[in-house]
Amino acid sequence: MGPAFPALTAKKTLKAIYEAATDLIYQNGYEAVVVAPIGERGGHSGGFLFTTISPRKQDLLYKLTSTIMVDLNRALDAEMRGVEDPAEQLRTFCPAFISPIMRRARSRSFIGNFELRSLQGENYRQIVVLRDQYEGRLVLDSGTRGCGRVLGCG
Repeated sequence: MGPAFPALTAKKTLKAIYEAATDLIYQNGYEAVVVAPIGERGGHSGGFLFTTISPRKQDLLYKLTSTIMVDLNRALDAEMRGVEDPAEQLRTFCPAFISPIMRRARSRSFIGNFELRSLQGENYRQIVVLRDQYEGRLVLDSGTRGCGRVLGCG
């Protein structure tokens, strides 16, 4: 008989694999990482990743970076919801933009920022769109958008 809650088991398995991949990519860089140790650290064989997640390491990196960017965008949405005044937007936006970087492990920040260059083609384009959505959220007036222009951080 299988586990009582297979969806929860599958979710925990994916989380363990993504954490293992994050740690290994952070420690060694994307290009140096091979799939088998990711599976082993996640409690499975390297073949499990090929059959369950993807046969391409590129797809795993895309999933990691997209998860990071979607999480960041959701958190920023929650912080900025209902904030209309431009000065209040800035006061809300700055800590909401910076605190996830400070709170989360360096490994996620590293992958989200530096391993972007390892993504290819459509994977790269999709993550850049998510990143640009995140970095371009602040509206100070009708003609000025984005943290980069306002705070010099992009």
